[in-house]
Amino acid sequence: MASQESSDFRGLVDCLFFPENVFDSIGSSSASTTPSAADAPASSSFASAGASAPASRRAAARGGARPGADAPSSKRQRTEKVGAGAASDTRTDNETSSNHSTSSDAGGDSDNPDEREENRKERNRRHARETRLRKKNYMHSLQQQLEAMTEERNLLEKEIQEKMNAECGQHSRWVKTVRCALALRAAGCPDVDQWRKFVDEEIVLVHPITPYRSFRTGDVVSNRCVLMGIPDIIQDASSLLVSLAALCKTGVHDAERKIKVQVRFAIDDEALHFSEEGLMCPFEMKTVNLEALGLRTEVSKNGCLRAQFNEEGRLKHLELCFDPISFWRQMQQANTGSQISSIDDLLLAPNTLEQALSHSKEARVVTEAARPFRITHVNSAWTDLCGFTQEEACGQTLRCLQGEDTDGNTVAQLVEDCNDGKATSMEVTNYDKEGKKFRNFLQVYPLTSEESSSGEISHMLGVLKPLGPKH
Repeated sequence: MASQESSDFRGLVDCLFFPENVFDSIGSSSASTTPSAADAPASSSFASAGASAPASRRAAARGGARPGADAPSSKRQRTEKVGAGAASDTRTDNETSSNHSTSSDAGGDSDNPDEREENRKERNRRHARETRLRKKNYMHSLQQQLEAMTEERNLLEKEIQEKMNAECGQHSRWVKTVRCALALRAAGCPDVDQWRKFVDEEIVLVHPITPYRSFRTGDVVSNRCVLMGIPDIIQDASSLLVSLAALCKTGVHDAERKIKVQVRFAIDDEALHFSEEGLMCPFEMKTVNLEALGLRTEVSKNGCLRAQFNEEGRLKHLELCFDPISFWRQMQQANTGSQISSIDDLLLAPNTLEQALSHSKEARVVTEAARPFRITHVNSAWTDLCGFTQEEACGQTLRCLQGEDTDGNTVAQLVEDCNDGKATSMEVTNYDKEGKKFRNFLQVYPLTSEESSSGEISHMLGVLKPLGPKH
């Protein structure tokens, strides 16, 4: 009884801690038992398994093997058996399916060779039809993809074309706007409404300092002239034309108030460069009638301009880059007919009161900046020409030089320009203190004081150049 309990206990221990040995023992004992042994109690099976397990471990120990070394082998065997069974089942199913498919394709086995051949041909024809159908479906799919890609490409090309057309239209408007603004500048147009059609109210014009013509010292920023607003643009254009007319010693306006000196601006269409905000291109400014007005040659300047536009397409920023010294030399050469050897030989346009009061051989008179433009300073050349002393002239107006043959309309036009603070000029008949008549060319410059930080006009300078003898 004690031996039976000890055996059962060892079998239970093996069952709990070495189950693989128990199942292997059960499998081997069940394979060798008779049918009557299958009805034996389970406890005897566990006992026998428990009895055989220690024996196997002892045998393994004697043979140098570790206990349970046969377990992996048993697992592999069971896995191989299960895999082999599954593979066998799969082969059986595939063979069944293949036989069914072959039977279906061939219409069943037939002993008649002609029937088998006909079945083979029918199968080949069916396969050919299915292949053609697949190809047709594939080609249809490719065609749909191609149509979709073509439509997408066409939409993209249309969008790009529309954008290019819009940009081309915008670029054309920009070029036209620049041309119109330059044309107004060349004509010295004083009409603010005309300028508003093409430029912004707060337009900014930037160009190099031009010592040969009038400019306000308050407009000089970083060694460049920076003009803001339409009125300043008009004054700057007038100053340019006055300096050119002075070469001919003629007034800037004729009797009908038209500009005498004709100037043309041209831009190079082949060298236009556009950006999101504007354009850049070379330009040329050239006179067309200086020779007709008595000069030896025409003058021109070449440079580059950069223009920016507002949302409405009007010019909001214009920068002109050119060589002012080269143009200055051209002006002097056109006037004298000889080469200028030194920059000291070039005539400077006085722009400050201090420059106006410096020594000069020209007859100069300085007046107040507002009506009635009373005289504040005269130089010795002016007193020699007009006959008035410094004391006699100061406090008077320039009416003291006017007489019967003085053109009142021309004087009124000049006074209007002076009242607007613009540089101007005219040919006028004046009279000296003794009543002698003389024809002269009068050129007027607005002056600022070097002590003024705002650059406001403080005085006006008149330069008189006789055009003939007195009589």
